[in-house]
Amino acid sequence: MGLDVVLVDYQPTSEMMVIDFAAKITARLPEHIALHSLKLQETETCYAEWYASDN
Repeated sequence: MGLDVVLVDYQPTSEMMVIDFAAKITARLPEHIALHSLKLQETETCYAEWYASDN
């Protein structure tokens, strides 16, 4: 069906996933580009946000 399963070594909550995504994206960015923020939206009212300034 075109779906991939990704196994992680943490409980896959939105909060933990957005931290993981930020680390993986940051590692792939060129040195002159910085990740500012991410938002992972689960439902219309449920989401997790990550900001570089908080880390």
